[in-house]
Amino acid sequence: MMKIAVIAHGLSSGGAERVAAILANRLAARGHEVLFLAAYSPEREYALDRRIRYEAVLPGRSAGLLRLYERSVLLLRLVREFRADAVFSFITDALVPLVLSGIPVIPSLRTDPGRVQSRKLRGLIQTFVFHRAHAVVFQTEQARDFYGPAIRRKGAVIGNPLTPDLPDWDAANHRRVILAACRLVPQKNLPMLMDAFVRFHKLHPDYTLEIYGEAESPAYLAELTRYRDSSGAADSVAFMGRSAAIHEVMKNSAAFVLSSDYEGLSNAMLEALAIGVPTVSTDSPPGGARAYIIDGVNGALVPVGDADALCRALCRVAQSPDLMRAWSLNARTVRGILGADAICDQWIALIPRRG
Repeated sequence: MMKIAVIAHGLSSGGAERVAAILANRLAARGHEVLFLAAYSPEREYALDRRIRYEAVLPGRSAGLLRLYERSVLLLRLVREFRADAVFSFITDALVPLVLSGIPVIPSLRTDPGRVQSRKLRGLIQTFVFHRAHAVVFQTEQARDFYGPAIRRKGAVIGNPLTPDLPDWDAANHRRVILAACRLVPQKNLPMLMDAFVRFHKLHPDYTLEIYGEAESPAYLAELTRYRDSSGAADSVAFMGRSAAIHEVMKNSAAFVLSSDYEGLSNAMLEALAIGVPTVSTDSPPGGARAYIIDGVNGALVPVGDADALCRALCRVAQSPDLMRAWSLNARTVRGILGADAICDQWIALIPRRG
């Protein structure tokens, strides 16, 4: 058995944090000794196996690059004290001392690489870390192929593990609800989704749109609410907040929709596919939706920012129960690909064998 450190932003409601928690729990269940390091946030929403050692990394009151340096040094100290055989990391910006330490570090990219590289300092740090890492995990081939040959050679494409025991879509008795589940941030382009739904609703007035998830700030939620109201959709579009029973909500919805401008790999989309909810997504970079949705076979892909195309795709779903059932059956095959044990195996395979 090995000693493995898992580094993530924290254990809050983010998609990367959820994947990190599932991976850490599977490692512990297999008998590995696991250290979970919350590098930015001490908030804990995802549960960890009681055998996992948890540490929140809390630098002093410094700011900017000094704070990043302090966080990096703290991470290195904790990993060394733990005597880790390997590090799985869901952050990259605080890894420079770790990748220089000789400990096998395997970072993972969880967003669109083009967005990261557009921020000069962050892009430089990320590129340096990837070059010095033992291996790099990408969520899609498109994300891996963004980089040069040296990084591509050490790149492994690994999907997100699914939550176990997901329910099956209720094909016969679902509500006439279009469901979105995501963080309420500009990246998700919810105004475009509302534009598409307003057009859809004129043709299918018995449907409503429910948007689940927390807003990045009260001000942004207020901005979205004003946009909804000015679109005349106050009676048909609802912001539902977070739900602890989101999988049951999915099971009883007519369709799931993702409207992101860019998206590493949406856990909610993967769960909707696994449950069998008819799914419509933008074909956003770096190709997460395209990696799992075959347009017209197990869901629909629409161009980023195209409200008319999104409206047409939702109309196809609403007008054809046979299509909905076919997409549902085909989508559920993702369960065999993204089981937590299968994903854990792929991560473990990246750790160098002891000499």
